Amino acid sequence: MEELKENLDNIDDEVNEEIEVKNEIVEEKSIDTEETVIKDFFIKETGVSLKEMAILFGQTEEEISKEYGSFKAKKVYAKLDYILEKPNISYEDFKNKCQSISSYGFKSITVLPNFIGLSKDLLTPKKVQVKALISYPHGEEHHKVKVYSARQALKLGADGLCVVVSTRMIRNGNYKLIVKNLKRIVKMAKNKPVTAILDANLLSSFELDKICKIISKECKLYSVMPYFFKEDNAKYEEVAKELKMSVNGKCHVDFGGEISTVNETISLFTLGVNSISCKNSLDIASELNNKIISSV
Repeated sequence: MEELKENLDNIDDEVNEEIEVKNEIVEEKSIDTEETVIKDFFIKETGVSLKEMAILFGQTEEEISKEYGSFKAKKVYAKLDYILEKPNISYEDFKNKCQSISSYGFKSITVLPNFIGLSKDLLTPKKVQVKALISYPHGEEHHKVKVYSARQALKLGADGLCVVVSTRMIRNGNYKLIVKNLKRIVKMAKNKPVTAILDANLLSSFELDKICKIISKECKLYSVMPYFFKEDNAKYEEVAKELKMSVNGKCHVDFGGEISTVNETISLFTLGVNSISCKNSLDIASELNNKIISSV
């Protein structure tokens, strides 16, 4: 019994560790929700069988499986970000989304600056970060306009900034101006995270690699985010692997855009992606909830 209690303490310790999504869940890029998978996963992480745990707590194995599935799912929700790309959403619809985001325990929500105040009012608890989109979607605003927009977003209470880098400037090799602009925004943001968004559909692998190496080294960013404005799931894993190498630990690699399934999400997390920001994140959370919790 003492050994069981020690193993239970290990479960509590895991809550404070960086989120890990185990390969057992995503073998062959599929989330298998059969009871055997939950059992194997549980034993591997705790050293305690479901049967022993059920006896200890006076519950059924199915109840223990569901509770543990819920625990693991929440750790994934905490790596998701909902991005509001379009401003023509109704108040009631946005309110419902904020309630769902709060309920799941998302890491953050990313919105256009004029939604910052409303987001903060609607999100409870307040630990969900509200980040502002700057120069979205193409990054083609003048660099002075970007700086002004970032400053105003911070005044409105943004917890972080997601700045779209101009594809045109990258292709023209205007790296010095890109770096200067990002450095200025990072300095202005102080300790708040700044993410550089890059159009992953338009930029080649070479262009993504080069700009990520430069800005991760020079700008003290929180993260770079390849953003897929159009679905291209054949490139997701390739881009994630390449950019992890490009930044070489100098900042995080986030992922954004048309990611739409749990399988894609988990696969990216296993490759070391820090968080995923997309308009489909609530659908992904719902699918994960059904697969890992409800289906046990």
